[in-house]
Amino acid sequence: MTIKNNQDPRVIRTRQLLQDAFLSLLQHQDFDSLTVGDITEKATVNRATFYAHFTDKFAILDSTVTYSFMEKLNDRMDQGDTFNEEVLRKILTALCEFHAEVSTRCERSYRSLGTVLELQIREKIQIIILQLLNRQKTSTPGQNSRKETAAVLLSWGMYGAAYQWNLQGRNVPMEQWINDTLPLLLYGNSIFFEN
Repeated sequence: MTIKNNQDPRVIRTRQLLQDAFLSLLQHQDFDSLTVGDITEKATVNRATFYAHFTDKFAILDSTVTYSFMEKLNDRMDQGDTFNEEVLRKILTALCEFHAEVSTRCERSYRSLGTVLELQIREKIQIIILQLLNRQKTSTPGQNSRKETAAVLLSWGMYGAAYQWNLQGRNVPMEQWINDTLPLLLYGNSIFFEN
């Protein structure tokens, strides 16, 4: 039995070949109908080679498309960021850019990718928000559970809102949309209540 060396240039090239084939197929084929056989045929490698790198099509999706979101977010985030409006703006901006890019690159499969990507990206956003919230000092009992709930609400809301903005054709410029959306995230529907 041989152990795969992830630093071996051949391993890196083969992995990239599979990812490129996957992304190329997504431009013309729906994710739900895409098979490992389609990917290996396009990449001109056998199935065993695919499985040496990825467990299934969801794993290759995670290493390509979801990874691109995390790169966008990491480019915007700073090591010392704390939970505040500016951090939420950074996350929303990364989400909007991500959705615009994926829907442009994978127009035919964007809707079927939406539900698969939603779970993976929401979880990543939730973890980031929870980490930021946990940097704050807990002042009352039960606040940890409230932080977890806040992270869930924000991750679902941010992903869903950015996805909807993109599906509606990005009719409102991103910056304006973010400025309009942030108060809803921060203050919820209370801005609609009359005093």
